[in-house]
Amino acid sequence: MKQYGAIITEQEFSSYGKVLETVKISKDQLVASKPFTQDNLYFRVESGLPFILGDGRSNILNHKTQIDAATVFTRFSLSVIDELLNKGSGDEVLIHKMEATYDGLDENVIVIQYGTTLMQKGSACPPWCD
Repeated sequence: MKQYGAIITEQEFSSYGKVLETVKISKDQLVASKPFTQDNLYFRVESGLPFILGDGRSNILNHKTQIDAATVFTRFSLSVIDELLNKGSGDEVLIHKMEATYDGLDENVIVIQYGTTLMQKGSACPPWCD
């Protein structure tokens, strides 16, 4: 099974560009999201709200909000999320929406931070949802 996401260094984080928006969720909210999916969690930040989807784009966090099928989320494998949780510390998880230019692409990227541990390199869905 393909793995989405990786733990990154603070230097990599700094190289992505400016932070457009940051939202907080509790570590407990992130942990509680995991049983609702088998392989991946999908993250998005919009208008000050965090959104988390499970496999099949099932809405886990902010479930009262309708999610359009064309809305882009960033996919991270549960194994990488577990690595983040094992290496980080604290009660809060920060979800950063960043303006980034890398690999020749200009796009917003999601970086998840738990303590001083950072996770990025997820996969945009759509278009890469399979």
